[in-house]
Amino acid sequence: MKTPLLEGTSLDGGLWTATGPVIIVGAFGLAAMSEIGVWTKLLDSAQFDSKFLLIARQSNSQLLKAIRTSFAPSRLADIVVAENNFDSWIQLIQPDRPERAFAAHIVNQVATTLMIGPPTEEGWDLFQAQLTAPYPST
Repeated sequence: MKTPLLEGTSLDGGLWTATGPVIIVGAFGLAAMSEIGVWTKLLDSAQFDSKFLLIARQSNSQLLKAIRTSFAPSRLADIVVAENNFDSWIQLIQPDRPERAFAAHIVNQVATTLMIGPPTEEGWDLFQAQLTAPYPST
């Protein structure tokens, strides 16, 4: 499944564009913090490097302050605010409520694995298996 371009500004101030395979946990607002927390803990415990992608129609100082206080300072470089392609991401994910988060493994702007909502035990096992599978040849 083709994804919108993965780019944005990390909270440490750097510009970020996915240049290779990447695991993202994404959301459209901080209302999804509960689901984001589940995904982040699972990925961290399995020692997978991941980025948190907050897809916002428009960021503002209040939103950025809330994000900074919701994550450990050591994670700020891993938090990316993406303002471009908001409508494309909404169309792809089709969240059923503001609290919905998603996780994806993306290679060359194609989601090889995409899960919407909190992972079930079986869903996590499948997601983890996909992450450790060999990359298909291109």
